Amino acid sequence: MRVVTWSVALAGVAVAASGCGIGVSAETLHENRSYDVSEPVSTVRLGVDSDRIEVVGADVTKVTVHERLSFTKGERPTSKNTTVNGTLHLRYDCRDGIHIGISPTCKIGYRVTVPRDTNVQLTGDSGRLQVTGVAGSVNAHTDSGTINLVDLRSPKVVATSDSGTIQVAGKAETSTLRTNSGTITAENLTVSSLTASTDSGRIRATCTAPPSNVMATSDSGAVELVLPGDRAYAVVTNTDAGPETIDVNRDPASQFRVRVSTDSGAIKILEA
Repeated sequence: MRVVTWSVALAGVAVAASGCGIGVSAETLHENRSYDVSEPVSTVRLGVDSDRIEVVGADVTKVTVHERLSFTKGERPTSKNTTVNGTLHLRYDCRDGIHIGISPTCKIGYRVTVPRDTNVQLTGDSGRLQVTGVAGSVNAHTDSGTINLVDLRSPKVVATSDSGTIQVAGKAETSTLRTNSGTITAENLTVSSLTASTDSGRIRATCTAPPSNVMATSDSGAVELVLPGDRAYAVVTNTDAGPETIDVNRDPASQFRVRVSTDSGAIKILEA
């Protein structure tokens, strides 16, 4: 493994006194590292607390990892990676200790370039998860942050967030999108089966080909589907409080099934 390290920022500590209180703030250092993974990799698994995690599928034969370390003096994170049975595990450790008067910074942001057919598994506490151009399966979860999956060519996509937005575009044969609080947007999506649900938020999906099965549920928020107009759909809708606009051809015997429900929100099913 060849590691290239560059760009280290200077740091300092500022102390300010006001009355009887003393505030201490430490500047953040940054360091960039890049390395290739020599072992064959079929799956990338990354579960860390980071501002940004990005995986890019490309026409390459090996995995390249770019890391951006952010830390206060004495708190430099330790990057770790292992490859087991074709799965690359990326993570980092921070120094344990008691900190008085200073909130230390210790984290790593990742940009990982992978062969297109690599499977991707991402988990983040907060921040942005981005996957671009991948043809393998994708599973992404964040506690509080944005999930952005674009230019996909994937057989299966699962994206879940406790509190945050989910954006998906491309080809994803089977897609399951779930957020407790946030919007779900699927643009120019080619999909066979789509399940989208949110407790509080808006769902909007535009399909480029007729999907075999769509199930969209929002407890509090509008649902809008835009479907190709050259097919008839078996549509079932239910809303406790909200208007409905159904502007597609309907046939209860159609193989293309659409089910939409909201407790409080409008339902729109429109022709593209």
